[in-house]
Amino acid sequence: MEFPVRVGRLVKWVSALSCALLIGLGLMFQFSATRLPSGLNWMSWALMALPLICLLFIVRGYRIDGGTLYVRRLVHETAIDLRDLSSVEVVPKAFDRALRVFGNGGLFSFSGWFWRRGMGLMKAYAMDIGPGLLLRWSDRAVVLTPTDPQAMQERLKAQS
Repeated sequence: MEFPVRVGRLVKWVSALSCALLIGLGLMFQFSATRLPSGLNWMSWALMALPLICLLFIVRGYRIDGGTLYVRRLVHETAIDLRDLSSVEVVPKAFDRALRVFGNGGLFSFSGWFWRRGMGLMKAYAMDIGPGLLLRWSDRAVVLTPTDPQAMQERLKAQS
């Protein structure tokens, strides 16, 4: 069963502004009088490549097939085993006061490891900072942002 992802305004703005800034800086270093020293020329290409790399990890939706949840990305899917899932709850503000430990904080997605008091360390596969779905196992937690968290919650509860 497919569940579309909710895309928030913040991820749209951060993505647009970051792309303009990173690509603009890269082009400026390549074609202006303020060129980087030849040993650092790779940095301008890295600045321009960063949005493309982050685009590969965009969250396009979620799919439940048997006992596995698939996070649909641009060119691949991330599989999450649903065995031993202990709870599924709708969280009104999944990223409220969350700290990014490692990952992407808005350039095409909110993906990676985040920490939040009361939730602990959680892996995020999200496109919005608003209402989310918190999946908990005994040793880990995952945050998703489907367009209809309640429907996905019901499907996951029926699955387990």
